[in-house]
Amino acid sequence: MSYYILPKNHNKVDISPIMTNTKIKPYISNTLINYHNSVKNEIYQLCCKNLNDDEKIIAFYNEMMKNINPYEYVFSKVPGSVFSVSKLKPKSILFYDLFEIIQTINILDSFKNDNMNSLIIGKNYEDSLECLEILREYYTDDNFFCYTEYNSNLHNWIKNNKFNFIIYEIDEMMSTTNNNNYIINLLEILLIVINYLKQNGVVIIKIENMFYKSIIDIIYIFCSLFEKTYIIKPNTSNITTFDKYIVLKKFHLTSDKFDLFYSYTKTIQEIIDYYKNNNESININSIIDYDLPYHFLNKIDDINLIIGQQQLQVFVHLINILKLENKEEKLELLKKNNLQKSVQWCEKHRIPCNKFSEKINIFLPLKENKQSSSFVENEIECNIKRIRNVVENVLENIVENVLENIISNNCMNNDCNNRSDDNISDDNSNNDIDTNEYDNYFEFSIS
Repeated sequence: MSYYILPKNHNKVDISPIMTNTKIKPYISNTLINYHNSVKNEIYQLCCKNLNDDEKIIAFYNEMMKNINPYEYVFSKVPGSVFSVSKLKPKSILFYDLFEIIQTINILDSFKNDNMNSLIIGKNYEDSLECLEILREYYTDDNFFCYTEYNSNLHNWIKNNKFNFIIYEIDEMMSTTNNNNYIINLLEILLIVINYLKQNGVVIIKIENMFYKSIIDIIYIFCSLFEKTYIIKPNTSNITTFDKYIVLKKFHLTSDKFDLFYSYTKTIQEIIDYYKNNNESININSIIDYDLPYHFLNKIDDINLIIGQQQLQVFVHLINILKLENKEEKLELLKKNNLQKSVQWCEKHRIPCNKFSEKINIFLPLKENKQSSSFVENEIECNIKRIRNVVENVLENIVENVLENIISNNCMNNDCNNRSDDNISDDNSNNDIDTNEYDNYFEFSIS
């Protein structure tokens, strides 16, 4: 996991948006964005070789993206199998991301002596809920309010509640298709925080990129409202994307901020209404109409570059593999390594997991794997026969040795009887071989 703490903002922030018809452009990390797009395009071109059908090209490209994601098999099915590494069955990777985040930075420590009143918003809210229920198994008085999305009715549904824990998931597709809607989503969670979060409350927000001025502005505002602001990229989060999480700890709710929060609420609602009333045709270029502190921008840029560098490394590695003649062998080795990493992740976080045998090639197609399975079954049968033969031979030797000992002892007894007339007796029962002994020795059977 990679996580970073943003500098605390002690300044009062004035929200003064700039909305124009000018297209939104990246504010920082321009070189990273260009190089990232260039490398992904090169991968796509390599995937196009020897493939003419667009659907096959896209399928192969997506498969390659899975292959280079180190912890893909924690959630996804292992090739050649119907199971993932984890035995749990959440609907999305969000469950594992939250599980790792909460455990790594000990988010729930502040709720050891307190009930959680949680608000969960997002299309995968069921996974967020399941994660919290597992981690809070022995806290029976926790309350959870879950919604698939933010809408105009949400405030009416929750207006009589205050929450100490909020999870907000922004759809990752939104950031790639419409940056304005992505910005509106962040403003909506800001509205919820300043109106419904309790003192010392915690917020987790799943976001995608941090390249545009408006997005960075909102993060800057969050830094002024909380004691600590983390930017986290869990191991289970797809390394090929810019997905990450903002974790906000210890919300500062003091009486001197009531007027400020009222002003924020009024202005943010005006931005949202203005955008929607204009048929979403305008662009939200910024939320704060002045430049942010240089130190803060540098920190955000550094985080983008570090996470971006990790992406570029796996992309370049994939490009090198795709250019090889024996790329199938290299890809299979890569999958095996990623499978092992997925198992180790589950063991570290005490997630029940499937451990796949290394003797069977699990990365063959299912049809081939069935043949491998039949072969293994035949091998097992042969081994059983060998074991039976060995056991039979051992038992035969044991029986022969026992019989020899019995006969030898009998002969000795007869010899002694012949030498001593005093011991002669008409009763020969002591000289006879006990047939019960034979019965005992021949009771061995091979099932």
